[in-house]
Amino acid sequence: MMGKIWNFLRTYRVHLGVTLLFLAAAALIPFSSYYERTFSPEDLEISGEALGMTVITEDDPPALLAGVGGTYTGIVAETGGVTLQDGTYRLQVVSLSECSGNRLEVYDIGKLNTDNTQGQLLESVELSADQEITELEFTTEDSLSDVSFRFVYGGEGLLNVSSLYLVSTEPLYTDILWLMAAVLLFSPFLLI
Repeated sequence: MMGKIWNFLRTYRVHLGVTLLFLAAAALIPFSSYYERTFSPEDLEISGEALGMTVITEDDPPALLAGVGGTYTGIVAETGGVTLQDGTYRLQVVSLSECSGNRLEVYDIGKLNTDNTQGQLLESVELSADQEITELEFTTEDSLSDVSFRFVYGGEGLLNVSSLYLVSTEPLYTDILWLMAAVLLFSPFLLI
């Protein structure tokens, strides 16, 4: 019996060695994926009520300016729907707010509430006066398919938004086990 095992190992030692080498490489290579996305002012949709007092400048780089004229207070611009896996995210906003009362909201558009209304505020942060960078960290318990980032204008001064940067704080998934399984699955084809 031992002789058969040694004959098998001697016959296929190169194949087994290559398979073990690929398994070790798959286990050591850091396969992980972070969600990362940047929104520029061109990616923002200006709400219909705010069209008279919100503009996107033609500067290089462009900026969103709210409070140019008019007396509207409320949502002035928002991103389109974004799909997020469950996890923790950090949102960084480059903006300049002349007065307090302006804020950024993380809003789940697709949430259907028990009273048959739609939407849920996930997190909100005030865009403080004279602060250029504002960070917000939020967690989603489930995968969300229609998340929007909304700018709410408080009614006084100018709100200048240059960009939004969204990144997951931890890897959303790792592919090590799938890669190791693929190596084992395709290993017999090395013999052909």
